[in-house]
Amino acid sequence: MKKLYFLDEEEKNRVLSLHESATKKQYLSEATEKGGAAYVDPATDTPEAKIAREFYQSALGPGTNEANMLKAIQSIKSAVQFWKVNELVKNLPSNSGKLDIAGVINDEMGRDNLEDVKKITEALKVIGITATYGSEDRKLNSGGVAKLFKENTFKITSQPINTATKTFTDAATACIKQFSSDVKTSSTPGFVYTPLADGSNLFFGVNYSIQYQTKGKSTIYGNWSCKGNVLNIIRKDGLTWSKAQGGWKKPTDKAVVDPKAAYQQRAKQVNQKTIDTTKQIQQALGQEPTGNLDATYVEKVIDLLKQ
Repeated sequence: MKKLYFLDEEEKNRVLSLHESATKKQYLSEATEKGGAAYVDPATDTPEAKIAREFYQSALGPGTNEANMLKAIQSIKSAVQFWKVNELVKNLPSNSGKLDIAGVINDEMGRDNLEDVKKITEALKVIGITATYGSEDRKLNSGGVAKLFKENTFKITSQPINTATKTFTDAATACIKQFSSDVKTSSTPGFVYTPLADGSNLFFGVNYSIQYQTKGKSTIYGNWSCKGNVLNIIRKDGLTWSKAQGGWKKPTDKAVVDPKAAYQQRAKQVNQKTIDTTKQIQQALGQEPTGNLDATYVEKVIDLLKQ
């Protein structure tokens, strides 16, 4: 078809510039005018609010940005912060269904998102939030089996923490004092901490999470437990602590063994086993089970066995 018009390069650039200028004005107006749909009040833009927006925005549009959703979850630093973010997600203006974090995950994750759901579950576990999900097998035409996420089965099983009233019991405080007698109340609700000699601090949460903050302000997360009134601490980097093991230990750490003491203990075990066996033989032969074994007695036993 014959062209009825012609635009030279200069005219094309001018038209593109007009479109770009108009588009920018429209979006900037919506984003910066107070009351606009995209307006964010700096006074209320807390870290939790930012995480809530990042998490929910990963679910907007025709598809789900699983990487950004996981990144938002991983940026949550404690169980207390998780419940704050969870509440903010439900109350976002764009969240018309008032879905919480679990609700968004169930709404967005399809059968092929099993690995994404696994990663989210592991990230929550790090901060002391437990979650469950289901999976199912699908037979492939080639004869293999693929593992799939069973849709709408993701659940947060941890209970919300009411940080206004949730406090440590006397038993829990006594257990924490096994680590250090200097237990202080933290400015963060739901936590106490013990200052350490090297300038670091170990925070204990009412939800049995820990935050080990080094002098350089880096943080290592983990969990603590108090079963049988015995304090046990497990850090994410693999270090564990209990009073019985005498401080922090790596999984590969082994106790120093005294060879002489080990030999004596082994000899004692063998000797006891010999005595027990001798008693059994004596009883079988109708003899008094003394457990004594000498050369004379051995010869007597052999003669009895030959009869």
